[in-house]
Amino acid sequence: VFQDTRTHINAELPDWPWRFETSSIFGRLDTFVQRCRDILELAGSILAFQQLEKVEVGGGKGRSLTMLVNQIYTEFRVEQDLLGSIQNTLFDPDDKSFDRDYHRFRAKVIEWENRLNVVIVQSFETCTTVISKLSCLDNFGPFLERGVIRDGMPLLFDSLLQSFSADMQTVHDIFVTYKSKPPIADNMPPSAGILVWSRSLSDRISVPYQKITELQPQLLTSDLGTYAEQQYRFLMRIMGEFETSIHHEWTQKIDSSAAAKLSQPLLKKDPQTGSLHVNFDPSLEELLKEVRYFLLMKMEIPSMAFNIYEDGNRFRHYIGNLELITTMYNKVQQILIGVERPLVETQIVELDAHLQKALEVYSWHSARVSEYLGLTLSMVTELHTKTLAMKTAAKQIDELTDSWVTPPILEKPANKPVTFDSDQFTADLQARTDSRSNKVEGDSARIIKIVSRCNETIGIRKIKTIWKDYVDYLSQIVVNNSIKMVRVSLEYIHNQMEICASTARSDKDGMTPFIDVRLDLNDKRVSFIPPMDRSSQNLATIFENWIDSFFNMSAVTKRLDGEGDFLLDLCNSHSLL
Repeated sequence: VFQDTRTHINAELPDWPWRFETSSIFGRLDTFVQRCRDILELAGSILAFQQLEKVEVGGGKGRSLTMLVNQIYTEFRVEQDLLGSIQNTLFDPDDKSFDRDYHRFRAKVIEWENRLNVVIVQSFETCTTVISKLSCLDNFGPFLERGVIRDGMPLLFDSLLQSFSADMQTVHDIFVTYKSKPPIADNMPPSAGILVWSRSLSDRISVPYQKITELQPQLLTSDLGTYAEQQYRFLMRIMGEFETSIHHEWTQKIDSSAAAKLSQPLLKKDPQTGSLHVNFDPSLEELLKEVRYFLLMKMEIPSMAFNIYEDGNRFRHYIGNLELITTMYNKVQQILIGVERPLVETQIVELDAHLQKALEVYSWHSARVSEYLGLTLSMVTELHTKTLAMKTAAKQIDELTDSWVTPPILEKPANKPVTFDSDQFTADLQARTDSRSNKVEGDSARIIKIVSRCNETIGIRKIKTIWKDYVDYLSQIVVNNSIKMVRVSLEYIHNQMEICASTARSDKDGMTPFIDVRLDLNDKRVSFIPPMDRSSQNLATIFENWIDSFFNMSAVTKRLDGEGDFLLDLCNSHSLL
């Protein structure tokens, strides 16, 4: 109003101009306005320096530069607390104490900004990538428009744009070099893999470009900025055209044959081995992956491909069940041996007839496939369980009886190298025999339980011939390991006798005899203890008792068919003769 009035009077009465000085009328108001500006400047400085609390500088000098920032922040907090403790009438223009405190704080701010400028420049110089340089500037964003820091920014911005241009040139070279055969991750489908590679290159330049426009939009108006913008738009255009061409080529590959492949049977059989395999065409699996990645990249999908993709979860459910079915079925066919197969032959025949539907009737578009697969999985699981029960029983029996083999039943104690007399040795042998016999007897009881559990799992009557044949197979495992047990002990005696016979003195190589045979002269008569004549307790009888103790181990081993023991089997073994 004042300005309009003065202008109007000066125009209407040029000889009588308005001569009132502005300061005489608005002096106090101007002082108040300046006070408000000072308060705003003070508040802006406080808000800016408060953000230094969480600043961490990276790079090779990151630790030392972060310490400098923390030191500046600590000094700022001291001055802030001091400023807050001073009682001033902020909005009273006549209170000059605020001006004194404000200018003192302002001098500190200028000092801190000078020191921060050094930190920013050094941190920026240690950055090796465009993103790291942008992160550095973003850390100190509130200070980029302040005082001496603002004055030094043009040089840093030029360096940033030069790095950005160099990075875009690198992206251009990579794109031109590899676009004919891009590197694709092993788990990626071909077309989507190419687009992911192209998108990674475009992200490498688009992310920094977006940050530059957010941080300092005016940077792109300089000469370097204009050139960088042209580079960016050129690269984004050629990579966009490349992605469009790849997407178009992929859509052209999709034809009616994709849907036709869903009419194929669920399973196929290998003519060489007879093993079953899931018959889901690899091109359909690839199609599902392609569509999934294209959707993530928000690209258009042909209706036929999208319709197949919508059924993807159902197909994956089918494939998962079929993989379980074929894995168990093929394993059963591979591991069953002649004596085991008759026990599950009925289930195998029924399952083969049931699986024939998956080989000829059911396709990926058929109705009630889930119910069919559920029943099939139940049947093959039952067959697989019975097969594993037979295999587990044989393995457990073999492991138990194999533990009987070593060490030899007759063995000179290592901690008693001296020679025994016959009574001492007989007592020691009896202790060893009792210990081994107790183990064999206990394991024999466990073997009976193992066979009984196997029979319960298979669910077959014990009087059937096929079950008896299987029990004979298990019995032969027991017999074989029992023979090994006896042979190890016999070979031990044989080896000891060979060593003693081949040396002049039995203790020459640290070997000592099993027992002492004492020679006595009584009334010109020679006698041996133990006797070496034909008496019942002569040395030959003792030796025979040793061997009998080995064979008698099988006497405590109950036959798996519940009829006697395995002693006769060992006695008739040609390998022990």
